[in-house]
Amino acid sequence: MNFYHLKYLLVSVLLVVCLSRDVFCQSGFGFHPLKLYSNLSEEKWNGIALRTKLEINKINSSKKNQIADLFEKRLDLLKRDFNNKKFIEDSTLQNLVDSIWRRLLANNSISSKPGEILISKSSDVNALSYGEGTVIVNTGLIGRLRNESQIAFTLAHELAHYELQHTLNIITKHLESPETRKVMKAFARLKAGQINQKDILTTQAWAYSTSSYIREEELAADSLGFLYFKNSGYRQEQCIDFLRILDSTNVAKHNSGDRLFNPLSFATYPFKTTWVKDPAKRFARDTLKELFLDSIRTHPDIDIRIRNLSKWINKEKGVLNFLSQKNIDNAMLLAEFESIEGAFENNRFDKCLFQALQLKSRYPQNDYVTTMIGRILLSLNIQRIKPKPYLFVANSSSIYKYDLRAVINFLNNVDLKDLGELTFRFINLKGNFNSDNEEHYFILWKICDITDRNETMNKVKTVYEQRFPQGEYLDDMRKPEFSGVKIRYKNIK
Repeated sequence: MNFYHLKYLLVSVLLVVCLSRDVFCQSGFGFHPLKLYSNLSEEKWNGIALRTKLEINKINSSKKNQIADLFEKRLDLLKRDFNNKKFIEDSTLQNLVDSIWRRLLANNSISSKPGEILISKSSDVNALSYGEGTVIVNTGLIGRLRNESQIAFTLAHELAHYELQHTLNIITKHLESPETRKVMKAFARLKAGQINQKDILTTQAWAYSTSSYIREEELAADSLGFLYFKNSGYRQEQCIDFLRILDSTNVAKHNSGDRLFNPLSFATYPFKTTWVKDPAKRFARDTLKELFLDSIRTHPDIDIRIRNLSKWINKEKGVLNFLSQKNIDNAMLLAEFESIEGAFENNRFDKCLFQALQLKSRYPQNDYVTTMIGRILLSLNIQRIKPKPYLFVANSSSIYKYDLRAVINFLNNVDLKDLGELTFRFINLKGNFNSDNEEHYFILWKICDITDRNETMNKVKTVYEQRFPQGEYLDDMRKPEFSGVKIRYKNIK
């Protein structure tokens, strides 16, 4: 029994106690955004900085100074994300991933001691090895999975990337390539809106070349990661189920198809199927987005990865969960709720609405989900009033599929009048409006203002003043010239 194995056994006993409490009841009530790191602890940051220096020492390239400079810049970006409160400190999620991480390290021989797991407040279904031993896992990924084995394969895959030095290799390859400067200039012109066919072809060729190299590394990380995963005793076929989930992240986890929009369909104002149809016109800028925006495209074709792993799998071997399924479900549900918050704060209103509509159908009485949908819809109304396109919704759904594609189409197709009517009916619906929630009064008051319901708007303000004589929205409601929203909406003013 090695040190990691002994440490794992001791910590697991404590972990069962930490995870045994319900974070919030299964109906989803009582959710509050999770606690975040306000800054890095000195011990944690010193570990990351030290591992970065050790990684720089491994560099064997004529471009060593440039590579080292890039590692230092990535370190600064990580520190900035901490200072901007992008990482979650909540013990429920952290204890879960730490337990799995310790199990992987206890049952495998790793040449360089890796760092820790950071949980990013992001709706993107992704995880990454940062390069010096730190692994970042998004709440969007945790929320999509269904058991401990699937999380374990995710971490094992990223651990394999670290062991195989893939981050260092790809940075070195990129900086040593004679095409890099030409590609970066072409990309800068495209990003600035100077669209031309030559630059498109240049960036496409680079993207395809890079993708081919990344594909090889992904397959290698799958193979070594599966060995770590198998050695740790997890259910072997779950690595295949994980890959299938990765291939279907634009499909609602629990309720897909037309049912996704049920919360926005009303007897007197039914949801129109024409709102979710693909637009007839595409734009040149969509080509650029197809190349660079979808993080899942950094992974090779899922069928190739599945075939690569299938030959090694014994379906009868392994344990699905070493922790209880109840605790796993609890943590994953918590991550689903947190992904709504992360999408809104990261200005991805399309993904935020996509996440919120899924949970609204499952938990129709949940006040947090109702508030977030109301907040998104009101924010979109305010943005649409201005004579410019959406800032926080994809212009085109062409790189997406299925349910997320339908949400993006809806937000681009629905006109301001219909959007205002849907927002009013949603927040004013019995069962949605919560008379104890101040923000519901504000959303209803403001959408009445936008849709010219002056009588109702004044009634809402009067009731609000009576119920909340010290309410946080009083100043806004009493300003006739008010045309914006409170500080929480500052990004869309």
